[in-house]
Amino acid sequence: MGRPQIEIRYRLKNGLLNTPCYECTSHKLDSSGYPQVRRNGTRQHVHRYLFQQVRGLVNDDVDVHHKCESKMCIRVSHLEAKVKGQHSSEHNTGKLAGEKHPNVKLTENQVCKILKDTEHTQQQLADKHRVGQPLISKIKRGERWSYISA
Repeated sequence: MGRPQIEIRYRLKNGLLNTPCYECTSHKLDSSGYPQVRRNGTRQHVHRYLFQQVRGLVNDDVDVHHKCESKMCIRVSHLEAKVKGQHSSEHNTGKLAGEKHPNVKLTENQVCKILKDTEHTQQQLADKHRVGQPLISKIKRGERWSYISA
């Protein structure tokens, strides 16, 4: 099995990869946080490209959805085709919010402490909780974790 891409494709097709998520760290991320690849002169998301390699082409009106909700995941068994309208409406329902979201970085208790903290800068809070300062800013402005009050 010479090249790694061919080996991964073979293993995906034959169900030989049995770990939770396969996070793509080898490709540059786009502005939305998805790994991207250039094929045939156009850029596309790596997960969509791999999905089409294994399951066949999908139309432009279809999104390839991460069932695991991880943008970095390229495991084909974690992907499914969904019509764009259905896909976006499911994401807007808020069914996976707060501590239930699979990519959560903070607990509700930590968010409460962040909201109550008036002694530290946002950067200090970010460093303490090992998150980015923009997340702290969004929490303080009520754009994230808005259902929690100080």
